[in-house]
Amino acid sequence: MATWADLVCPILLFLLLLPASAFYLPESYMHTYSTGDEISVKVNSLTSIEAELPFSYYNLPYCRPDEGIKTSTENLGHLLMGDQIVNSPYRFKVNVNESLYLCTTNPLSEHDVKLLKQRTRDLYQVNMILDNLPVMRYTQQKGGVVIQWTGFPVGFTPYGGFEDYIINHLKLKVLVHENEGSGVEINGTVDGYEIVGFEVVPCSVKRDSEVVSKLNKYDKIDSVGCPLELEKSQIIREGEKVSFTYEVEFVPSDVRWPSRWDVYLKMDGARVHWFSILYSLMVIFFLAGTLFVIFLGCGGTSRALGFMSPASRGMLLTGMIFLYLFFGIAAGYVGVRLWRTIKGTSEGWRSLSWSISCFFPGIVFAILTVLNFILWGSKSTGAIPISTYFMLILLWFCFSVPLTLLGGFFGTRAEEIAYPVRTNRIPREIPPRKFPSFPSALFLLVTVCAGVSVVLTYMRLWVEDWRWWWKAFFASGSVALLGKNGPLKVLISLYKSG
Repeated sequence: MATWADLVCPILLFLLLLPASAFYLPESYMHTYSTGDEISVKVNSLTSIEAELPFSYYNLPYCRPDEGIKTSTENLGHLLMGDQIVNSPYRFKVNVNESLYLCTTNPLSEHDVKLLKQRTRDLYQVNMILDNLPVMRYTQQKGGVVIQWTGFPVGFTPYGGFEDYIINHLKLKVLVHENEGSGVEINGTVDGYEIVGFEVVPCSVKRDSEVVSKLNKYDKIDSVGCPLELEKSQIIREGEKVSFTYEVEFVPSDVRWPSRWDVYLKMDGARVHWFSILYSLMVIFFLAGTLFVIFLGCGGTSRALGFMSPASRGMLLTGMIFLYLFFGIAAGYVGVRLWRTIKGTSEGWRSLSWSISCFFPGIVFAILTVLNFILWGSKSTGAIPISTYFMLILLWFCFSVPLTLLGGFFGTRAEEIAYPVRTNRIPREIPPRKFPSFPSALFLLVTVCAGVSVVLTYMRLWVEDWRWWWKAFFASGSVALLGKNGPLKVLISLYKSG
């Protein structure tokens, strides 16, 4: 007889012994740079705390790179999360502080103005990435409270104003830590600089059209202070030309490379909060699986799970998908074994295994298809490409279904679950239900609840309690707590008795 331990132990041991190059969490390896090395900035999809749909960065009239737009797709989870990381025209030279001109757009069309105003008022954020670090922004609220954000807004609308202004100038700060040489060669160099922080101060600057018309891309310009008065800011208006510029400053930092993600994990944002929860759950599941393997006597060497890193975008979701596919073998085993225990025979285990492998994923794919058509119609980056869609179907039928069938096969060979007490296999006869009693009890319960709610609400209004509405709701619900013989218990007992 094959047991569950005999089935799972070799598979878990094989997965744990898979070769891996990661040696550190949260990232696999560091980059070191020398003074003057050129580094480039990438941009992710535009996201908002008010709206759910992500959009492409180049959906707006931003400057484009000379070499064309190139997408950096990392993994399956990356695509499912709606991320679209692409290159940008922002270029830095390590330890070189400079202020540069990028480009000037054509006069804004009616469509451009409408899109910019919509993205501005929906609080969409531009998400830049340098050396795998999201750009960080600090804002000071009333009372001196400093709030950390990732990304910067597309634009802003002044309080009480009707005009919108675009963010077209960035004051970027790159925090670097000097690696004085630890005797370990990294990327061909021992000494160098590690990027440990990336910050931005966004500004809106109205440029003189005659001056910028004489500039070429990456020409040096004068530095500006932020924030500026509204008269000196770039308004979003049809026919306006928008000039994009940026400044970069390299600042030495005492933060070590292994600690550079600490500031992101301490943020109060909802996205990082949910990541922390998922991260903790994945660590718990991994440790539980490792202990399970050890207790079974399998042994093995655990590897650092890089997919749990915040720097490995999408890897957490990818890991969860493949864990679900793998545990199809457990679902088939448990389902068929329970079927044998209840029915007393293994007949029909194949159809049961197919039902197990297709019921939940079928519902998910039906919902996914409907939502995907909606996202395609909205031109959102959250829409799954058709190639990824068929890849998911391939994973479903080529991995999940066969593993579930394999688990079901082992379930037919396993022993039936032993009941702790003697059970009668002949089902008891259920007496016919008396329908009139249940509607009567239901009518009685509704009447009592309505009466109690009216009386207690009237008493609240009599004393001029303006917070009466929630008390009216709870007054009706509290009827269920009226002792052992309350109307709710009478209703339940009448229902059970038929």
